[in-house]
Amino acid sequence: MEIGNRIILLLLLLAETAIAQNSSGGTQEVHVGVILDLGSIVGKISITSISLALEDFYAAHQNYSTKLLLHIRDSMNDDVRAASQALDLLENYNVEMIIGPEKSSQAIFISDLGTKSHVPIVSFTATSPTLSPRSLPYFVRATLNDSAQVSCIASTIMAYGWRMVAPIYEDTEYGRGFIPYLIDVLQEVNVQVPYRSVIPLSVTSEQITQELYKLMTMQTRVYIVHMSSALASTLFIKAKEVGMMAKGYVWIITDGVTNLIDSLHPSVVESMNGALGVHFYVPKSTELNNFTTRWNMRFDLSDRQLAVSTFQIINIIGRGWREIGFWTAQNGLSRKLNQPQSATENSPDLNPVIWPGESIEIPRGFEVPSIGKKLRVGVHSSGYQQFIKVEKDQITDATKETGLSVDVFEEALKRLPYAVPYEYVLFGSPEDTSRGSYDDFVYQVY
Repeated sequence: MEIGNRIILLLLLLAETAIAQNSSGGTQEVHVGVILDLGSIVGKISITSISLALEDFYAAHQNYSTKLLLHIRDSMNDDVRAASQALDLLENYNVEMIIGPEKSSQAIFISDLGTKSHVPIVSFTATSPTLSPRSLPYFVRATLNDSAQVSCIASTIMAYGWRMVAPIYEDTEYGRGFIPYLIDVLQEVNVQVPYRSVIPLSVTSEQITQELYKLMTMQTRVYIVHMSSALASTLFIKAKEVGMMAKGYVWIITDGVTNLIDSLHPSVVESMNGALGVHFYVPKSTELNNFTTRWNMRFDLSDRQLAVSTFQIINIIGRGWREIGFWTAQNGLSRKLNQPQSATENSPDLNPVIWPGESIEIPRGFEVPSIGKKLRVGVHSSGYQQFIKVEKDQITDATKETGLSVDVFEEALKRLPYAVPYEYVLFGSPEDTSRGSYDDFVYQVY
């Protein structure tokens, strides 16, 4: 579990730092505050990882006299309560550091308190780019800034040749802070964002269904989901119910959800079948005792936040997932880690994907909307049938159009980055000259 790995590394670093600073002969206690939402998946994983990290460290180093004393507080997913807990820890317990809080909106205010008290606020979950260590000198982000993954997402979209996407994100500091960076990088590669779906935390299941139906009426079929795991779970269950996890749809999930994919309910994971996910890649290792050197060599905090590292692209299948490839800032997208990018548009150098609807065909990324006007294209029989020939079925009364002009027109439509619904309208025929001349036909264009 990536969050667990990050917490273990962080706690061990704090312990070793405290030990290095202990020059006295007696036992020294270091008070550390912990503010998390203990009812959330992240909070539960975090508390378990913190306990394991301390147990493992002191079991292996029984002679160390410096002891970390944790003061754990439950924010109960409330920003005001989180701030109140931080004040209590700073004023009444003289903590030398606060780990957390969990949410970006909480971290903004608590980091101000840390600055005034000269106490570091270290968060491994507050990922909003609006939280800047440059303006908050006592804020340390022990995880990746959300903006780090936008280039990975853009590279994935370009690799499959999609030209139009719709982000779906929660109406919070976490959700809103990510979108401007995503839009900027998509504009740089000429990917259109015709619509943004903003989901409030107070949304009901029925309102999510209504929003999904609205998305179905639009041309784009590529969606980027950036929200908490709880909200995303409801979204994907409803998306499956309304038929949006079928063939032709593309779902890309940011790492806020995919980093927790192994902890989600199996029914939720099944509803995500065919989706692509951006996964925070952490190399597997059981040797954590010497992690400090490896941490500095491999990840080194940059500007008091984790530097851009490696993302793993995953494909959610059944109740699990499989690896599609990797993305690094140096090499872009590739099937294997640290392999130079060699993909071309619509032919990415990645492992095969099983898309929604169990399809292996790369989705076009757009479809004819379920409602809306069609482009009415007039067709007129010609004496030069190699250019255009119109035949009428005497039984069904349907017309069949063939010829070079028809081929060029339909090929041009296929190359557009969006869907154009159209229908042919027959005007005149060799058997029916009473319907007007060719000049009359052209005049209908107005």
